[in-house]
Amino acid sequence: MAILFTDGTEYSTTKLDMINDCLLSIGEMPYPTGTLITDIQTGEDGDVARRMVEETMIETQSRGWFFNTDYNYRFVPTANAITLPPNVLRVDMYDKRYTLRGNRIYDKEKFSFDLGDDITELFGDIIWVVDYEDLPPNAYGYIAMRSARKFQQKVIGSPELATFTQVDEQDALLNMQREHMQYQDYNIRAKELSRHTNAYLKG
Repeated sequence: MAILFTDGTEYSTTKLDMINDCLLSIGEMPYPTGTLITDIQTGEDGDVARRMVEETMIETQSRGWFFNTDYNYRFVPTANAITLPPNVLRVDMYDKRYTLRGNRIYDKEKFSFDLGDDITELFGDIIWVVDYEDLPPNAYGYIAMRSARKFQQKVIGSPELATFTQVDEQDALLNMQREHMQYQDYNIRAKELSRHTNAYLKG
């Protein structure tokens, strides 16, 4: 997906764009539009940037934000078990007897993935992996900047040569946190008449 500005220019939000931001941060030429991620050769700077971007995506999203968290999510067993899709990062079950192990819900009292015939549903908060193109602009900007700053540090290791500083990264994080809190305020008001959840509270 590309966001269009009023002058017709595009703000792209792809994985390749994040990788290119990393390369530009150390003065390397970016990959041309249309380059396939799978064509990036192992061991070159682009491959290091790719792994840094992927690591930062998971690191950031696993905290749980307004754009990738579903509250009061209903889990329904199939054949006495609950198996979750691979794009689930974390689950916080309301009944602490149950937890996520691998991609299945585990009963800590029975020491089993078999939940039994009497369990027809469970509830909890669930955190998903959101793809690059579906990230809100503030989230995309923060992840891109943090990836580039970490990439600079790994490849160059010189603060004097860094074009993305920790101050820039902190500003980007604050923008994302402000947007998160706006959504959280709405959720809190909406839940005053329903059950409370242990949703994400800080960045």
